[in-house]
Amino acid sequence: MNGIDYKFSDIFDLVEIQEIQDAFSSATGVASIITEIDGTPITKPSNFCYFCNEVVRKTEKGMKNCMISDSIIGSPKKDGPRLQRCLSGGLMDGGASIMVGDKHIANWLIGQILDSDYKIDDMLAYADEIGVDRDIVTNALHEVTPMPKQQFSDICNFLFLTASQLSKLAIKNVVQAEEIAKRKVAEKQFKQLNEELEKNVLERTYQLEEINAALEIKVIERTSQLQDMNAILEEEIMEKTQAENELKKERFFTDAVIDSVPGLLYLYDDNQKLVRWNKNHEVLTGYSSDELSQMRMMDWFKGDEESIADVTIAIQKTLEQGKGQVEANLQKKDGTNIPVYFTSITLELDGRLYFTGIGSDMTILRRKEKENLYLSYHDVLTGLYNRRFYEEEIKRLDTKENLPISIIMGDVNGLKIVNDAFGHDKGDELLQKAAVALKGACRSEDIVARWGGDEFVILLPRTSPDKAEKIINRIKELYSNEQVNAISVSISFGWDTKVNMDEDIQKVLKSAEDYMYKHKILEKADTKGNIVNTIISTLHEKNPREEQHSKRVSEICQKIGKALGFSALEVSQLKVIGLLHDIGKIAIEEGILNKAGKLTVEEWDEIKRHPDIGYRILSSSYDMLGLADFVLEHHERWDGAGYPKSLKGEEISTVARIIALADSYDAMTSERPYRKAMSEEVACNEIRKGAGTQFDPKIARIFVEKVLEKTWD
Repeated sequence: MNGIDYKFSDIFDLVEIQEIQDAFSSATGVASIITEIDGTPITKPSNFCYFCNEVVRKTEKGMKNCMISDSIIGSPKKDGPRLQRCLSGGLMDGGASIMVGDKHIANWLIGQILDSDYKIDDMLAYADEIGVDRDIVTNALHEVTPMPKQQFSDICNFLFLTASQLSKLAIKNVVQAEEIAKRKVAEKQFKQLNEELEKNVLERTYQLEEINAALEIKVIERTSQLQDMNAILEEEIMEKTQAENELKKERFFTDAVIDSVPGLLYLYDDNQKLVRWNKNHEVLTGYSSDELSQMRMMDWFKGDEESIADVTIAIQKTLEQGKGQVEANLQKKDGTNIPVYFTSITLELDGRLYFTGIGSDMTILRRKEKENLYLSYHDVLTGLYNRRFYEEEIKRLDTKENLPISIIMGDVNGLKIVNDAFGHDKGDELLQKAAVALKGACRSEDIVARWGGDEFVILLPRTSPDKAEKIINRIKELYSNEQVNAISVSISFGWDTKVNMDEDIQKVLKSAEDYMYKHKILEKADTKGNIVNTIISTLHEKNPREEQHSKRVSEICQKIGKALGFSALEVSQLKVIGLLHDIGKIAIEEGILNKAGKLTVEEWDEIKRHPDIGYRILSSSYDMLGLADFVLEHHERWDGAGYPKSLKGEEISTVARIIALADSYDAMTSERPYRKAMSEEVACNEIRKGAGTQFDPKIARIFVEKVLEKTWD
């Protein structure tokens, strides 16, 4: 536009663009970067994966191919984004161009995701081509974000719309910049006009003085002439006044534009005195306008030698190259410091050199960087170090000075069953309490990290096997009194020690892990069985009506089993399963279980989850494993209209069919919050009507005739 070759950085605030790009990547899970049209980065990478950033781009050929691929993917395409595999690594990428009219000024690129069509062999072959070890590539690919191709395509379409909006905004910014430039030219012209008018006034004044001298002699003759000249003078004064008003109006608009600029907009003279500033100076620094008028450039950095040195270098660079930039700590009036990124250019006016530019507050960005650094090395749930930090530290500490080095692996027992029974909030609480115990038993120099899921690892420099075992005992002692919903929790441990530099530290870790799994297997049965018993007790304490219901269902099941000719062992099994059939209700909200009115669709769907939850709880215990399927099926119907699997007829186990009938009969003959109990006769009629649809017809008839001792017809 107007023949000016605009760049992306001339039109947009790169700090704000970086925030938009970071937010885009955070929301979508993809990597993102904005580059020049030849692939040269403009912004910092957002969410770049280790594979691309630290493996491929660290090689000369890989980096070269990345830039070529970026320039191709970001090339203009009017009808939508470009999607293709990166020429340097084979991950899926997408891009859209940012335009100013027909001028292509930048590429917005996203991607670094693994779709279902990626070929590991091609990627390994490419690793050989660029000189990267295949194992490094394989490990790095495990950290790459997997994503369905359609989801990625949707994100790319959203990117294309966003880039299109940026292109439109770019045009508006260019038009606005050109308008400001025009206004500056007009302001200068008005200033020149004002100077000319002042000169004319002086000249006219001199002429009037001469005329007045002559008028003293010829007042009467020259009165008419004087009136004419006064009329001319009045007209000129009116024109000057009008010009001054126009100039004030332009100054008002100019100030409004300046004050709307984000950050600190400044103008320093050749004595480094602040001569022009925007309103944000007062807001951000706390100084008044009068105080700012006395400020000099270095007053912002008093006592900060590092900032003074950096700013001095930036000033010299600006003088030499016409522009410069620097980040320094600006001192506010209250004495606090804020990080500010300054950009500046020089301009010459009336033989004097001025510095002008913008200062951007970096406080939020630096805080986010600090938070991101913390999150990159810590586990969000427990606050412990994460696996990435551990893997870096083990390399750093694997030295002769730190021998012997002990490694402890720990696995929290019962996490899955706690999640299933009480919800993931309680599972999280279990892990957090484990983290507190681990941290509390270790020394400040020890590395305690969450390895993943329910596993933790402790790296102990200069620690013998005996000391490592003492630390484990301290952890067990701290953890032994912890409970989650009345369930006592425990951790299975394994450990090993590296005593000389010839040993591979990774093998020591593997040995500790193997020992941990052996201990876990030995402890698993007792742990799971105790947890199941605790869950049953907790359910009955929470809802005593459920305890009485389970006992009655157990008794009815035993009677039906005897009527069917079951063995004593089979009848005993029916007794147990009758007591356990509703164990899954431990995870259902108490308000739903005891609701007096009609359940909503959502509440009924929640109730229908309890057979599956009970199945998962019992499946976790070796002793209860044989009963799990019966609990899962006890709400199936003979006609296939039950839940959760819609089994039909003989597909349903006999035990489950018995429980279904016993459960329904007790529900009908017991008082509930939402209705009164049915009489035995009414309930018996319901059993007859449900035979062949809800109930097994054979079991229903035997129940009515032999258990209830009623006639069938």
